[in-house]
Amino acid sequence: MSEQQGRGVFGDRRRFLRVCAGVAVMAAARCAPAAGSGAAPSAGGSAMKKAVCHYSFHRRYAAEKWTPDRLAREVKALGIEGIDYHSRFLGTMDGMAEQVTAAVAGHGLVLSSLSLSTNFNRPKADDLKAEIETTRQWIRFAAKVKAPVSRVFGGGLGAADRKDDASRKAAWQRMLDGLAAVTKEAEACGLVLGLENHGGLPCTAEEQIDAIKTIGSPALRATVDVGNYMQGGEEGHVATALVAPYAAYVHFKDNKREGGKIVPCVLGEGVVNLAACIEALKKAGYKGFVGLEYEGTEDEATGVPKSVEALKRLVK
Repeated sequence: MSEQQGRGVFGDRRRFLRVCAGVAVMAAARCAPAAGSGAAPSAGGSAMKKAVCHYSFHRRYAAEKWTPDRLAREVKALGIEGIDYHSRFLGTMDGMAEQVTAAVAGHGLVLSSLSLSTNFNRPKADDLKAEIETTRQWIRFAAKVKAPVSRVFGGGLGAADRKDDASRKAAWQRMLDGLAAVTKEAEACGLVLGLENHGGLPCTAEEQIDAIKTIGSPALRATVDVGNYMQGGEEGHVATALVAPYAAYVHFKDNKREGGKIVPCVLGEGVVNLAACIEALKKAGYKGFVGLEYEGTEDEATGVPKSVEALKRLVK
């Protein structure tokens, strides 16, 4: 590791501490204040909390033309306290903050996250610049609706580029450049970004931790996706234990192995050691939200309720 990597792109320890102390002040100056500004979502409380991610209902949301209120109504009916909206399915920012805020409050829920699907592995400079600007806008939106954390991705990476050292290094640097830029925006808004292991960059626990340490800001932590670690050849509970100390958010899912392929399924019907994942999070002192991200092929009308019951048994 180089000296720059060791210090992080945000500078030395003094810089890091100044950022920690100043996040709330900057939020007041530039963005609508986020709930829990400057604090990790795991702070406070005695136990982990449960949420349902927008993606769990993404097929029904599109096919049945749901609104943020309809999604909140479904989550409330499942007996879950937290809801995670996804920028891709919200679509527009125009008037949407008011809809999200009203839906969360109207159904007595807590906004666990505002998830973003970012890709900073953009070889063309103009494309990367546009991705950064769009992400900044959504970060400000997340602060406006008082999301404590926003899930982000580093970037996509094909199998051929992952195997080619030069291509991977170039992609990794583009990802770091993008993350550094949007993390500054998150600092200013009092928002924590949760970098997810999404099968591209980062994919493994080591890559996730490396990126977080390199950026070196309290505004960039991890979204631990217990099922996605399989894409990097890792056991979910082993990787979760490594990344848990950096966790700001958790996505909970299960997968099966069928014919050499990873197939999403109902929570508890796959091979991910979910109980061990929860124990690893507990051991690390995590007290934030565990969000169900159902991706199974079974109809969401039945697959999500089944998965919620499994989540309730595991997170108490």
